[in-house]
Amino acid sequence: MINTIASVGPGVQGPPGRQIGGIFLQEEVEDITAYLNTLKQKWPKYGCTIMCDGWSTRNKHPIINFMIYCDRSMIFHSSVDCTNKRKTSDFILSLMNKVIDEVGEENVVHVVTDSESANKAAGQKLMIERPHLFWSPCAAHCIDLMLEDIGKMTKVKRCIDKAKQITGFIYNSDKVVNLMKTYTNDRELLRPGITRFATEFISLESLVRYSQDLKRLCTSVEWQEYNNTSKRRKDAEKIASLILDSRFWKTAREICAAMEPLVKVLKLVDQDNKPTLSIIYEAMDRAKMSIKESVKDWQLYWDVIDERWYNQLHQHLHAAAYFLNPMLQYSGTCVYTDEVRRGLKAVIKRIEPDLNAQASTMNEVLY
Repeated sequence: MINTIASVGPGVQGPPGRQIGGIFLQEEVEDITAYLNTLKQKWPKYGCTIMCDGWSTRNKHPIINFMIYCDRSMIFHSSVDCTNKRKTSDFILSLMNKVIDEVGEENVVHVVTDSESANKAAGQKLMIERPHLFWSPCAAHCIDLMLEDIGKMTKVKRCIDKAKQITGFIYNSDKVVNLMKTYTNDRELLRPGITRFATEFISLESLVRYSQDLKRLCTSVEWQEYNNTSKRRKDAEKIASLILDSRFWKTAREICAAMEPLVKVLKLVDQDNKPTLSIIYEAMDRAKMSIKESVKDWQLYWDVIDERWYNQLHQHLHAAAYFLNPMLQYSGTCVYTDEVRRGLKAVIKRIEPDLNAQASTMNEVLY
């Protein structure tokens, strides 16, 4: 339509507002309704995942959105304004039950929320009330919390604070930014990440990548000239001393080696183009082994990761999905531990209430 209007040129009269808000709007509503109906027809065949997303508006009004995921498509279901509401587990459970009833309990397989304590309690109550349903926390949110916890470790926090001092000083002056870019081949030091905590580690990794360029910058004639004329001379000397400190870079490299595998998992589970439930278990194992091979104090990082993994993120559903993932099964890399087998058995028992069918299924997949 826009191309047609442009080809005609000036003077084209657009449709009046009444028509846009009437006929055209109604046609659009009908098209969207028809599209949604085609998606809803898949619910009985594939089952649905209900996704619960809590956030706040600019005016600090708490909102909970409910989305429905099925067969690589996600649609918006409803939005609840929680202003003046106490977001207790019972309140959240009532919202979940309302959405499940509207979608049809027989069509729902899985409910996902973030990992706040009230949501976790509501999810656990839901699985008791509806024995065939599964609840799990958002994997991306839990892994982001792992990054946050690691960022609070004394050594890590101190290193990240120093990195922020470097980038803060550089990006506080256009002159220093331009000078920096002459040594980094016009590349930026700061890069956005998926989350705030991922951004901190990605920025630290970027500093490590350009560490030699930054050292050349701090020993250059241009830097000395800037130092001699700048009102921030003391700050510049402090930053130069930090950049030329080999101990800082040694610690930064260690932290990057520890965090890069976890950031990769965060990127993996945060993608929209394919389901990730069946790869979380293996991805976390691979990330931990990478940390163990790369970092001397690996146990410190493992302790932080395991605290979130076993107390928040890990569910029987992850172990079962890992076991049933054909890509992993036929790769020869699957390790069927007791934890994995317990997870698979627990999932089979929830899906299939008949004891004979349970036994038959377990014999088929386990033996």
